[in-house]
Amino acid sequence: MNSRIYKLPSLLAWVCVASVLTLSAPLAAATPAGSLVIVGGALSRSNAEVYRSFIQRAGAQPRIGIVPAASGNPATNARSFADILSSYGVPATSIEILPLALIDDPETPGVDESQWRENAVNESVVKAIQQLTAVWFLGGDQTRITTALMDAKGGDTPALAAIREVYARGGVIGGTSAGAAIQSSLMITGGSSTGALLEGSRATYGSMKEQEAGAVSTGKGLGFLPQGVIDQHFDSKARLGRLIVVLLESEGQEFLGYGIDEDTALIFDASTNQLTVAGRGQVTRVQTIHAKQSGKPTARRIENVTLDLLSAGDGLNLTTGEVRVDPERKPTVGHEYFSIPKPSAQGVFNPYGGSVGDVIGNLLVDNDATDTVDSFLWDEKGRGYRIRFSKTADTRGYYGGTTGKASYSVTTVRLDLLPVAIKIKERR
Repeated sequence: MNSRIYKLPSLLAWVCVASVLTLSAPLAAATPAGSLVIVGGALSRSNAEVYRSFIQRAGAQPRIGIVPAASGNPATNARSFADILSSYGVPATSIEILPLALIDDPETPGVDESQWRENAVNESVVKAIQQLTAVWFLGGDQTRITTALMDAKGGDTPALAAIREVYARGGVIGGTSAGAAIQSSLMITGGSSTGALLEGSRATYGSMKEQEAGAVSTGKGLGFLPQGVIDQHFDSKARLGRLIVVLLESEGQEFLGYGIDEDTALIFDASTNQLTVAGRGQVTRVQTIHAKQSGKPTARRIENVTLDLLSAGDGLNLTTGEVRVDPERKPTVGHEYFSIPKPSAQGVFNPYGGSVGDVIGNLLVDNDATDTVDSFLWDEKGRGYRIRFSKTADTRGYYGGTTGKASYSVTTVRLDLLPVAIKIKERR
């Protein structure tokens, strides 16, 4: 594999920051011409649909830069991703590993990647980015990306300005996991659904240890996606609750969120203002513009959240908000597969209760015996929630599809989160 880490000429290794700052690229156009490929994490090497979506948008003569800043093994994981791109036909000479990172890679003895910390203002790095047609952000800790690419006041460094220029002139920006989280203006940095609903939000983010539990935290993202908040690992890490809390606590700035499953991409083409879904999982659109909340932040009652479930081949027009369902999916109304009254949707012994897609698809819209599905969440103190998914007069379900395995698409499901107190007593 011949892709390379971009070498800094020795004469430029210690250039004066003041002189480098004059290289800041012009501000990106108000309406970029490029695309975004936003992956919910755990992108498998075999997911040709997603890789090809990214590579095709990089152009006939691609120049792809990899930003490894989020990773705990920045150089090693960047080389692995470069290998995958090469396996899909990208020439190794067309791939640059950009030296943008905060921490050392323990698997590269003799090289200290933590010395890349200031490279976002380095002339050679900026010039390298300006030659690219595509930029990919690795996964890891999203705050490492924003720290590496933003200045002390939260503004653009010359490297970030150059990345925006790639996007503005028609290039593609992609990323997985942390590389997805940074693409919205409001960035989720940590917390779980349980923590968000029962503990509320916290003002600061400490480390990756806070990504999986506790109160939710947010920060400033890079803002490539024009509207909406991104959350990733949506299926495997059950992050619907935390995304809803973030939207409700954004003080009217955000009413729209996208929860992206693992090995799944939400693709945005700025020239058409269209979103499409690719990959094995689903994307959950969450809307809180008509939602109501009351009560304490740690026991709030949340009513009338709207959910839509999009699968591979589906699309969304951001101008009109209209969902476009893959025409190969057929309506479930009148053809429901299940007839399960009062279905249970929690616990490892319950079928179809493992993700939002399972509950909404199998137990609600493809079930003629119920109009609601309840699940429950509680902690060791007995604080909890009744999580109620409901059909509305506008709910529509579809099943099938042309890409990969058959899956559900669903529009306009209502969600209510109702606080409860639960007492569990072991029976003997």
